[in-house]
Amino acid sequence: MNRLLEQKDLSVAARWQLAATYQLAGKREVALRLINALATSVKPYRELSYTNGSDLRDKAMIVELYA
Repeated sequence: MNRLLEQKDLSVAARWQLAATYQLAGKREVALRLINALATSVKPYRELSYTNGSDLRDKAMIVELYA
């Protein structure tokens, strides 16, 4: 996790996922720093590269972090 934290070119979704992971690990301050100034709105998209990516999944990650 710390290695990913140092990367500057993480996608917005990856930053949300990493922040959620830090929160689950009890590192709320790090999680909040990661999402500082990130948009909470997600534009609709459909991933066609054999992944589970979608705007609904991204919105769920954001909500889960705030729960």
